[in-house]
Parts: sequence; C-alpha cells; structure tokens
Amino acid sequence: MSELFSFGAWVRQRRRALDLTRNELAAQVGCSVMTIRHIEADERKPSKQLAARLADCLQISPEERPAFLHAARGGIAPSERTTPAPSLPSGTITFLFTDIEGSTRLWSHNPQTMEPVIARHEAILRAVITVSGGVVFKTVGDAIEAAFASALDAVQAAVAGQQAIAAEPWDAPPGCRPWRPDPALADHGGAGA
Repeated sequence: MSELFSFGAWVRQRRRALDLTRNELAAQVGCSVMTIRHIEADERKPSKQLAARLADCLQISPEERPAFLHAARGGIAPSERTTPAPSLPSGTITFLFTDIEGSTRLWSHNPQTMEPVIARHEAILRAVITVSGGVVFKTVGDAIEAAFASALDAVQAAVAGQQAIAAEPWDAPPGCRPWRPDPALADHGGAGA
C-alpha cells in the first residue's frame, strides 16, 4: 500500500486499478454507491462485514488483508505505512481549496460520465499542487484541500491548475466539461483571471 495515507485512498486506488466504477464496486459488495463514495472520502468507516467484502472484491492479497481490515476499522498506525505521510507546512501557511461548481447537479444527471471526469480532475490538481510545493491533506468528493508554506506557491498552484484543466482535452459531454476562463475577462480583472 505504498504512497497511500488513508483507507479511503487505498479503496479508491484498488478500485481504479481493477477498472471498476463506484457503481460496479457497490453492486459487488452489496452497498449503495453513496456508501462507497463516503468510504473513499474517509467520511465513513465500513462495518467489519463490509470491509471483508471490500477486501474480497478489491482482490486484496492475503499478505495485505490484515492491514486492510485494520485500516478499515480504525486507521493505519504510522509504523504500518510503507511510505511516510507528507509533512504539512508549519508556521504561517496558506490553504488552497478547490471544488467543481455545480457538481452535485452534474453527478445526478451524468453519474457514469462524471466519475472519470472527477478522477482526471483530481489527478491534474494533485500533480500541480505537489509540483508547486503543496501538500494535499484532504479530499471530499470532488473538493481538494491543500496547504502551502508560501502564499505565492498556493497562488501559482491555483493558476497552474486552472491552466492545466483548461488545456485538458476533455472527453465528456458539454455539461460535464470544466469551466474555461474567458480570456477577454482576464484583461479587465474579471472572472477569467
């Protein structure tokens, strides 16, 4: 489980590695899609029975199964991690919060399309945040929360994130594509900046 720091991230990584949607995983383990979404966001811990079914459906190896089940019920002790958690900045820090406007409506109208869009959105922003010196400390649904040691790094990450998302060739219906800044507004200090 290297480079994962929460049970929800472990579940999400295994689900994606097996090319399963949340809907497919929920059907296999016998729970709702919202339960899977809450587990992946670390907002809910599964019961012992659900954790065992998740381990089976996610093909957790026999060697990793005890750690998976332990993490499901109470978290992973630092000594059990193969990769240390990233250090959060200290002193005066700057937070960057992202969210997709209207995502609840988009999820309800386009659940199959939104999942890969959200996954790609998160991957783009995580990469930009990391390269800019930030640390992602929480994700909830499509929202990302990161901390930076410098305000300038946070602003540069925000701008680079918007540029990377705008440059991405989104393979999604128009209603599920990210908002793109209007260059005409940027010159006048408007919302496109």
